[in-house]
Amino acid sequence: MEEIISFESEEIREALNVFNPSQEDKEFLIENSLAPVKLDKSAVTLIFATSRDITEIPREIRNILQYRTKKFIDFYRVDPSLLSSLITHYLGTSDIGPDTEIRGIGVDINSSEVRRTQESILVDAAERRASDIHIEISSKAVVRIRVNGMLLKILETSRETGIGIIRAFLNDARMKIEDMYKPQGGRIKRMIGNTIYDMRLQAIGLINGPHLTIRLLPAEANEARDLTELGFEEAQAEALRKMIRKEGIIIFTGPTGSGKTTSMYSLLREIDVPEKKIITIEDPPEILVDSISQIAIKPERGITWETALQNALRQDPDVILIGEIRDSLGAKVAMEAALTGHLVLTTLHVKEIESIPERFLQFAEGTSIINRLTIADALTGLVSQRLIQKVYKPTAIKGPMLDWIRDIFTEKGITIKEPAVLANHKATGNGYYKGYDMSPDGRTVIAEVLYVDNGVKEIIKNESSHEIRSYLDTLNNHLTMAKHAAIKIQRGEIDPRDVAPLL
Repeated sequence: MEEIISFESEEIREALNVFNPSQEDKEFLIENSLAPVKLDKSAVTLIFATSRDITEIPREIRNILQYRTKKFIDFYRVDPSLLSSLITHYLGTSDIGPDTEIRGIGVDINSSEVRRTQESILVDAAERRASDIHIEISSKAVVRIRVNGMLLKILETSRETGIGIIRAFLNDARMKIEDMYKPQGGRIKRMIGNTIYDMRLQAIGLINGPHLTIRLLPAEANEARDLTELGFEEAQAEALRKMIRKEGIIIFTGPTGSGKTTSMYSLLREIDVPEKKIITIEDPPEILVDSISQIAIKPERGITWETALQNALRQDPDVILIGEIRDSLGAKVAMEAALTGHLVLTTLHVKEIESIPERFLQFAEGTSIINRLTIADALTGLVSQRLIQKVYKPTAIKGPMLDWIRDIFTEKGITIKEPAVLANHKATGNGYYKGYDMSPDGRTVIAEVLYVDNGVKEIIKNESSHEIRSYLDTLNNHLTMAKHAAIKIQRGEIDPRDVAPLL
């Protein structure tokens, strides 16, 4: 049923008009967690939340609805957060009415200005396939989005309007709006354009004002996909499959929004069988899978990284996914799991794969289990990746590469045939934006995948890990990230102007 819901849908407005526009009718709908979404000659369709069953809607409520509308009443069940967003957007809330001012700053979170700006931010971010939205408040409000790993400013407005926008998002996610400075998280499921998005919100108070970060994930992305569909070459996919057939640690690295979690879940998809017990520890889980035991970090419920990690191994898992190794405890648990016969998938914040062992070694303080020998024994695979928007080929143009881009590839020993395929930045509309493919498959991975063989293990044990790069340069068929990018540029899949700054 969710496909009929659009926050600009005329059908919803027509359905709302069947009800008396008085505050009494609005409060009746809000109080009973119902929202009209569709109207035809004989019936009105209302949605309710998945936390209820259709049999739990009392007969007296049905009778009242039929009396007020003079039509047959039909019900459909949807996700609670989607229902909450729709009620807030069209009806306001029972606690915060449409005329409420927020704590003396004169900002109405349901005002047309705040809601129009909120919608504009979401539409702009979705059109550009942004992975994150950042709303930062100081003397003014600045909104930035992360596209292909880079932050772009899309809006600057007054502090008051910015606070209203943050409060509107918090309210939609059923988070506490009375204290925006308290760290808290939440989720919203909402349709933007023709796509349903699952948004993960994280709010925190900074010195100058509140800060809200929104992870923007299309609902269809919540399904693990084949590795080659993500953009890995077949040889890289085979190397990854070889890794998961062994015990040990596979570490992914890359900037925020580079698709690391999606890649890890695609690997889990390869081994998600009844004979394997898989546990994930994330903050929060980005992809929900019924057959996997998933732990969401919730400090307010006593579920911290420390308690989750310490208890995960007691559940006797075959595979553990740790959202990120961020301290010595996480590194220690990952190492213990790997050395006792488990497969561990995790992420680490470094730029190049050759820096991963040295970064891991920095977590050795306070534990004797982490050293060069154990790191070499435990590591099974290293992956560095970036996520790039594909060129929309029907509108693409051809042209020479800029000198600085050519120089970047030349320095890495790569020559790219010209003219190169370029995104036509003047093209907009019809499923593409400024010459880019905006379909669900419109982004692709460029990556360096390293199966940690005996040669790499010996380097880690005996030398500086940076010698790994020299070793890789001696391998004929090893795909560096630059080589992988060059392959996709030559195929006309990606624009060299987009990928060069990331190499």
